[in-house]
Amino acid sequence: YQIGEKAKFDIVHIHPYQRCINFASLSKIPTVITIHDPIEGITKHFLEFTKKIPQIHLISLSNSQRKPLPNLNWTATVYNGIDIKKFKFNEKPEDYWVVAGRFVPEKGIDLAIKVAIKSKIKLKIAGGPAKGKYWEEKIKPFLKKNIEYVGMLPYSKLSEFYGKAKGLLYSHRWQEPFGLVFVEAMACGTPVIAFKRGSAPEIIKDGKTGFLVKDLKEMAKKIKEIEKIDRKECRKWVEKNFTKEVMAENYEKVFLKIAKK
Repeated sequence: YQIGEKAKFDIVHIHPYQRCINFASLSKIPTVITIHDPIEGITKHFLEFTKKIPQIHLISLSNSQRKPLPNLNWTATVYNGIDIKKFKFNEKPEDYWVVAGRFVPEKGIDLAIKVAIKSKIKLKIAGGPAKGKYWEEKIKPFLKKNIEYVGMLPYSKLSEFYGKAKGLLYSHRWQEPFGLVFVEAMACGTPVIAFKRGSAPEIIKDGKTGFLVKDLKEMAKKIKEIEKIDRKECRKWVEKNFTKEVMAENYEKVFLKIAKK
């Protein structure tokens, strides 16, 4: 902020909010803060403090992310964007499904395994870490012929992982603030079946780029209907709404709006 004051910055944009809040209150420079976590995980002190600082402008990753505390200094919602050139479209998938994410209860990897076993489909799991109680009790015991763990894949391998799959399962227990896996999969043409909570209704176009479901029973039903989804529509949806270029343009609109004030 000292550098910004001397250089007469128009705006400071911050992502790791915890370290900047106190400094933002001491500066006249407008501070834009993108909140990446679910609101529930942010301390009450932080939330109350930002209300008292008019020069702080909060950005949400989805509209649903704001719901627990809608009266903060929200300026806009800017969806995350990907470099779509790194995700190759595949019109003809192989006979398997995928699930990806951190191995924690809120991501619901164990629920995806349950529905895969019930639906008798082949499931490939990417993520980690492959250690700890959740892994040992909820994932490892169920690895067999049709349930395969492929490890923690490097970013360069994600396109192939998603693209060859019939679909992505996302049986999340938490209020997902955004969900990059949704976008990465759809960019490859791979539709997503996810629980209707958190950001999912904003990121997935129900019936067009995947299905939004209420429980595992409905998820199993929609697995049988995945051929109804046009994989080309999945790609087009991401090209229109979730590229890094679209994200940059939307941030620029926010910055200009604040600067004009």
